[in-house]
Order: sequence, then structure tokens, then C-alpha cells
Amino acid sequence: MKRTLLLSVVGLLMGLPLSARNYAFNYPPKLATPYTKAKANSIFSSVPLQQISTPTNVAVASDDTPYMELEKCDSSLKYVSYGFGRTDDLGMAVTFTAEELEEYIGCTITAINIVTPTNDLASEDKPTLINTLKKATVSIGETLEGAPVHSFEVDLGSIGSQWQVCELPAPYPIVAGKDLCFKVMFTGMTTRDHAWTVDMTPAKPGGAWVYSKYQSSRPDGTSIWQDNYAWTDMGPTFKLNNCLTARIEGDKLQQSMIIPLADDKGVSTIHPGEPFNYYMLFKSMGAEKVTNLEIEMEIEGQGIQTATATVERADPPYVDYIRFKEMGVATASFTCNREGGDIIYSARVTKVNGKPNEYDFQRVGDALTVMRSGFPRRLVCEEYTGTWCGWCPAGIAAFRKAKEVLKDRFIPIAVHSEDEMDMTAAGAPYETFVKDMAMTYAPAAVINRMTNAFDPDPATILEFLSYYDGLESFMDVKPRFDFDGGQDKGILTVDITASCEAEGDYGVAYVLLEDMVGPYVQINYFTGGSQGPMDGWEDSPEQATTLFNDVARPGSIYRPLASTSFTGLAQGGTRRISTPISLAGVGNVENCRIVAMVINNISQVIVNAQQLAYKDFGSASISATEANSAQPAEGLTGRIRLHSPGEIYTTRGTRIASGNAGDYPVLPGIYVVRGAWGVSKVSVK
Repeated sequence: MKRTLLLSVVGLLMGLPLSARNYAFNYPPKLATPYTKAKANSIFSSVPLQQISTPTNVAVASDDTPYMELEKCDSSLKYVSYGFGRTDDLGMAVTFTAEELEEYIGCTITAINIVTPTNDLASEDKPTLINTLKKATVSIGETLEGAPVHSFEVDLGSIGSQWQVCELPAPYPIVAGKDLCFKVMFTGMTTRDHAWTVDMTPAKPGGAWVYSKYQSSRPDGTSIWQDNYAWTDMGPTFKLNNCLTARIEGDKLQQSMIIPLADDKGVSTIHPGEPFNYYMLFKSMGAEKVTNLEIEMEIEGQGIQTATATVERADPPYVDYIRFKEMGVATASFTCNREGGDIIYSARVTKVNGKPNEYDFQRVGDALTVMRSGFPRRLVCEEYTGTWCGWCPAGIAAFRKAKEVLKDRFIPIAVHSEDEMDMTAAGAPYETFVKDMAMTYAPAAVINRMTNAFDPDPATILEFLSYYDGLESFMDVKPRFDFDGGQDKGILTVDITASCEAEGDYGVAYVLLEDMVGPYVQINYFTGGSQGPMDGWEDSPEQATTLFNDVARPGSIYRPLASTSFTGLAQGGTRRISTPISLAGVGNVENCRIVAMVINNISQVIVNAQQLAYKDFGSASISATEANSAQPAEGLTGRIRLHSPGEIYTTRGTRIASGNAGDYPVLPGIYVVRGAWGVSKVSVK
């Protein structure tokens, strides 16, 4: 069974997701999404952020020859392909001064690496990006304008936004006192072609260039074009950097340098005295082909252990070696001899292919949970969403499906931003949530605040959650809520039990959830089915009037209060935390749930959680619905009868009818009816 656990730092360091594999910290697998046409701005148009795929000529990178890459951009980061929206030629170039090349004197350049263009029209409704330009010209020499030493034509293939290795006709030597320039020229481009591939860090002046008819920009942002082609310095002009690299070989290159980035212990329980699998995400910055590592682990209260680790490339193709600037996953086995909930450890790479690692001072580490048995761990999924986000119905569908499959083992929390249910504004409970979780798009979700943000569509969230389902926690959480002087306030009491010694710093936080919030208008990009099925959203309009469930509400506490914090808990020990809470921010208390969470104050990981529904609240007065014995609506065969004006919704929140008292035909099923009396559910045969 595949195991997946992505630490937040991985996404920050990598900048792009890993594909799912049988080791830790992998980004959940992303479904193929049909390409959506990009919108043009005044200067250039862009294809949405894409992961640039593996070089087409993998054999060039798989031999044993040591090599590195000369570049001005960071080829491990995301890229965006640009076009000027004109029927023009386009060139990209990178230049190096003789001073910049001094450490490489005596080495040779053997290949230029380019990225294939993308045609947005041909890529519409396709699962992969398409290239329609057949050929490009690659060249290398000393200067930007001078005659090149090598100039040759390459076939581009039909796949867009893909790295392609272009071998030189003969090696190009790096000589003392000589500058360097390598470039690619695309001809026959149309307004729909995007061939300029960059990263988002501005190049230094004189380092990266673009060849076009662009002259300058007006104050309003529109472009001024000239009649002739010219080279434009990218950094000062466009605040971007070319992703064009050269493969360099030679004995003077730094051979063995491995940088650890993140690590994980898998998702199974670690038992004292028994070996456990350890996974380290790393990046190679040396020229040598890496086939094995030696990893040293130091566990608090225990001696240093050393183990030989196998390696695997983190992205396709999943080969058992790593080359320059590639990400890899090392797998080794270690043992912890004692029980504990937060046993500190650290690890480093000491050897690469049996030779000393030139970067052996870099360490990664966290805390081990080692126990003989634990408590069931609930999976808390917090999602960044908003009614303005046309892709966010995927998150609504994902939550509904996950609740259906995982039942009470899954706790969904919809964190709305910049809409009628906003929880991220200044002073709001989730004000720092998006920044804390490094979320750069919506919808985005995290699990127990221990994963990187991922796209929460139904298939992805179920596959991701399946890796965690059944994972044990060393703490159990049992909450109770009692009203105190009305239905808008009360006391939350949380009993916490430890299955093993917990040595960390912990606290209690809570989130107030409300169902059937609204109705509000949700933007829906799935309408019409062009993006495939999405739990019925393809049948809803682009602006769908909707009731929202699992909504985080004002009064929630995102981080533990100081008054709820405690340090350490003995094995079998218990602790009771009580805190007053206000339900004034909840629209309808009868639709409220309280999620109580124990959080590690250092890592901010949710150790465990439990939720209470309104029916489980203590000392509650008679609800408004119970006090009113009259049925505001009733389900009949093939129809719903409203006894007063109201609105009828599906259980996923889409409004299907509204009006005065009367009968409304519907298909058999469960429906939600909303009116002046409140909200109720009815069943139709």
C-alpha cells in the first residue's frame, strides 16, 4: 500500500509537488485537469503555472558521466510559459562573463536544455499541454550578437512545457578569458503559442535576454512594438529570468554534495525496540550520479545510529539514482528503544556513494512518536475556500464524499476567505492560516496541519486520507460542552489521556462549525461538464445559490490559548482543560458543532481531535424546532409540501426551488428546507 505524508517544508523548498509514490512526504496525486485557456494581459499572455516534466532524452541523464548545469534560473522551481500574443519569432538567451566561468575553466559543455512551447488553443480540453511548433534553433558561442560556434536545428515533439535535452554536435570548451552565450530561437509562432519559459526571480542585468519586437510599456500597461527584432535585457525590463540551461562536464566539478530538505517516519505506529522505516527528501548539488547514501540519526537519550540508505528519484521516471539538482528520497531503517510522544531526533547525510558528503553539516529532524498502542486519530481537514473561487465546488464535493466514506473519523473545516463567511480577515480567528500553511491558491487543504497544501477534489482527498486512516495518536480527546446562562455561551471541557509519556508542549484549540449557512452565490467553473463530473456541480449554473456546510464561524480559536497549555503528560495520565466559549458568531446554534483539538504548541500539528454535535451539548434549553410542533414542510411521494414560504435545497447545498406555500415536485431523496422558522430536513419517496 502506498504511504503518503507531505511536510509543509517540502512544498516551500521544492516549489512544485512530488508525484505519489510508496514513500513519505509525497504530494497527493493530482488528477489530469483539462487545460483552460489563459487570459492575456497588456504585455504578454501566460499559460497557468505548470510543472516542467522530465527531459525527453532521459538516456543523456542516465549515464555515469558526472555533470552539472549552468543556468541563471532555478530549474527546480515552477515555470510559466509566456507569449506576446503576436505572430512573431521569439528568442531566449543566457550569457555568462569570463569571471563567472573561472571555476569551470577546463570543463566542457555537451548539451543545451530547453523547454518545449505550448499552444493554448491546441491544449484546450486536453489532459496534457500540446506543442504545435515543430522545430527550434539552438546555438552556443561567446557573445549575444556574434556568430555562434555551434548552431543546429532540433525537433520539438508534440508535448508542451517539457524539458528537452539538445546535445551539441561537439563539446564546447570553457576557456579562460572567454565569455559564453547560449540561446534558442522559435520561428513561425502564432498568437496562441507560448514559448518563453521563465522563473519568477528577476535576472541580474546582462544575464538573461529575450529576442522580440517589444520596445517598452506605456503608463497604462499596454505595449509599444517596434518594426525590427532586438535583444531585451530581461531582469530590468520584465523582472523575470530565462529557464535555459547548459550541461557541463569535467573533473573540476564538485562531485558529492547532498542537501537534506525534509524527512518523515511514515504513517504506521513506531514500536519501541523494533526497526522503523525512515525517509529523507534530499537534493543533489554535486556532479556525481548518486546511488546510495549513509545517514546518521541521533535520537534523544539514545546513541548515534548509522544506516545505508537506498535512493529513488522523487519524480518520474522513478529510477534508483539521482543526478544534479534532482530531488530524491532516501530510505533507511532505524530503531528507538523507548516509548514517548515527542522524542526529539535529528539526521544528516554523512556519505554519498561511500565518499564524504561535502554538505554533511545540514540536519533535518522532528520528533518520534513511539508507543506499544495508541488511540484512534481523527483526521482534521482544513480547507481554504471562498464563494468567489470557481474551482472551490471541488472542495465542497470532496468534503461530502470524505464524510460519507470515513464517517466520524473525518472532521472537515471550511475556512472561508473574502466572502460573506470570511474567517481570514485582520482580527479573524484564521487570520494567519493561509500564510501558516503556505497556501498560494484556492481551494487548498491540509490534514492535521502536518501536510503541505493540496487540491481537495473528491478522488485526491480520498486517496490522500486513506494513507492516514487508521493512524494512531498517543493522546485521546473527549470534549463536553454545557450551556451556561443561555444558548450563546457555555463551558467547553476537554479530557485528555496519554497512551505513552508525552514530553512536548501542548494546548487546546477549538473551532465552531455551522451547517446550512446562507444561502450565498457560489461561482462554479464546473458548470456544463467541460471539466468533467464533479458531484453534480456540472448541472448547476455558473453562479449557484448554495447553502454551505462545515463552515468555521467567529468565536473559534485557531491556536491554543495560553490558559489551555500544558507541558508533558505521563503514560496513562489524564488532564482536564476547561474554557468558556461564545456561540454568538453562530447563526443557528442547532446547526453547530464544536471541534476540540489538542495541538503541539511547537510544531502546530493537531495531535488529535473530536467533535460534538448540538444534540450532544449539555444543559440546553428546548430548541426552537422542538417548541414548534407544527411541521413547516413535509416530504410526500415525488414532492415536497411547503406550509409557508421557503426554499428547497439538495443535501449538498444547491437550491432547487423556492416560493410560497404549495407542492414542489422533486426526485426521491433527502432535502433541506429553509424558511422563516429555520432549517429542517425532509425525506421524499
